[in-house]
Amino acid sequence: MTGAPAGWFPSPDAVGTLRWWDGLRWTDEVRPSIEDAPTTPELWIPQPRAGAEAEQTGRTGVPLLGSARYAYGAPGDVDATPTSVPVSWPAPAAGPRPSGQIDADARQVGRTVRSRRPVRVGDLLAIPNLLIGIPFLLIGLSGVPQIVATQVGVGEASMQGTVVDLHLSTSDDGGRMCSVEAEFVVDGAVYAARADYARSTCPAIGAETRVIYTTASPGDGEARVPDETGTALELAVFPAVGFVLVLSGLGAVVRGAVAALSRRRTARS
Repeated sequence: MTGAPAGWFPSPDAVGTLRWWDGLRWTDEVRPSIEDAPTTPELWIPQPRAGAEAEQTGRTGVPLLGSARYAYGAPGDVDATPTSVPVSWPAPAAGPRPSGQIDADARQVGRTVRSRRPVRVGDLLAIPNLLIGIPFLLIGLSGVPQIVATQVGVGEASMQGTVVDLHLSTSDDGGRMCSVEAEFVVDGAVYAARADYARSTCPAIGAETRVIYTTASPGDGEARVPDETGTALELAVFPAVGFVLVLSGLGAVVRGAVAALSRRRTARS
């Protein structure tokens, strides 16, 4: 039951009776049937007809089931008078758009959505991350030799030696700095080891300290006193932090460049 306007139609459940169809559903209003009423609402296709009203007003009308042809009007209108309605519904403002226009509109919507891509916090921090990360990385790399000096490498061994001397110096701020010199014994032979750094905390002469030396040749001059104060560990933090910051900054720069290139290609297409 679609497409039929409101009007009187043969009742689907009562022979010889007209029932009011309100345009959406059957109602309880009924009337006696007439001879020339349409058989079903679906077959009711109104055609333009110029009647008395059209002659007076200039409007073209179509018959309703309440017009002169169909003697019944709307429910409650026992003595309904002939009426007419417009020939057709108002035409749409524009017809279907061509498929090419739809595709162009879709591309424009896609460009608008991509241009409004939310900015990531990491993208905003790209330059600060690089400005901070690069110095951290350089400081950390400069401390790599001191960090490596604390580790026992291949062909090396570690043992306890004795502090025999302190080489004193003065720092830039006037503080006292000292570099440790120690002795260690391997197979009854005494060898010397020296720290290649200076620190503000100086051990006492005769105190024990850790020594790393070459196993095959303890006296080759490579024996050293590693830094056990934690300075090397602090230096190890710098390259780690610097690496993370630089990597984050470079990643943000690359993402921004790729996004800009993608937008440019989209605009050209």
